[in-house]
Amino acid sequence: MSGSAIVVAELTTSVEDAPARATAATDRLLGQQIVQPQARPDPLWRPSRYAPGPAATTAVRDIHVAGVAVHFHNWPPLADAFLHGLFEHLGPRCRLIQRRVRGA
Repeated sequence: MSGSAIVVAELTTSVEDAPARATAATDRLLGQQIVQPQARPDPLWRPSRYAPGPAATTAVRDIHVAGVAVHFHNWPPLADAFLHGLFEHLGPRCRLIQRRVRGA
């Protein structure tokens, strides 16, 4: 289970527009190699469809639908430039939500 989560969410996307925005955001993250498909998915240990990609370090500072959200589980803080680019891509009311997951 993840010990922390970072969620970038766009709060104004319509239900009709959300799938296209989610696909576009996923395609962007895959295209930039920030994430890559999970090599060995496992419902308990690796429930995410994606894992950090070779360019994941460019998104960090130190080294589901009525809205669209991009989740980064157990990542260090994201770089401001990366966040601003993602915010611009997702829409006008993006918010950064950080939380600790109980029991982790």
